[in-house]
Amino acid sequence: MCCCECLLCLCKCCFDASYLIINPKNFLADKISEIIKERPITSLEMDTTKNPLGKNWSSLSTNERKNIQEICKNKILEALQTIEKNDCENENILKKFTDRDMNKMINFIGHQINYNLKCCIFNYFKKNTDKTKYKYTKIATPKKKWNDDYENITLPSTKDLFKCDYTEEFLTIFLILQNKKTGIIYKYPRVLESPAEYEKLHEKYFNIVKTVCENNTDYKQIILDSFKYIDNQNEIYNNEKEKIKDFH
Repeated sequence: MCCCECLLCLCKCCFDASYLIINPKNFLADKISEIIKERPITSLEMDTTKNPLGKNWSSLSTNERKNIQEICKNKILEALQTIEKNDCENENILKKFTDRDMNKMINFIGHQINYNLKCCIFNYFKKNTDKTKYKYTKIATPKKKWNDDYENITLPSTKDLFKCDYTEEFLTIFLILQNKKTGIIYKYPRVLESPAEYEKLHEKYFNIVKTVCENNTDYKQIILDSFKYIDNQNEIYNNEKEKIKDFH
């Protein structure tokens, strides 16, 4: 690592430390939502490819990802504030994170919320009365990478190695558009060569993603369940450690 990279890394660490001290809840919400921004639904999960112009309607631009991050950040911040007020017994919410390894908790919660949002996007067109519509019930079991960070939680794909089980059902409705004036219904193909048609589908998809992020009501519960999950994992680890401590 060169001197410039070391300096940039040091400046970032100093900025993060100051940010954490000045506004801890905002810092936590920012870091958690950053994971959501960096890991949207992939083209493999959506089963779409780039058109001849090199564009894919299911791919979000950098600015769109930032927009999504800002929406999620505000919702997560609201959840953290509620938890601190109602579930922390006058304790600072930051302590909930630092007691369990702050970076680990941020990483874990970010992946859990992102997984929940992705499932809700794929099940967007299902009716609320539909028993198969995705409802958050419990934490998804994540896997760890070599550096001890959590991996991106894979969406259900029992039928295809990459494509999500929900993809076909989502696209069946998503690709159908109706003319408001004439009532004519037209089903679009997955790959669009017309720039105007591409923009229409992309706009529709981005609006769905925004709507899901804005209307999702599970942020608070996912955070609380994440604390419980990590506590349980730590307890299992400590018990195992205790059992073998006298072995040499």
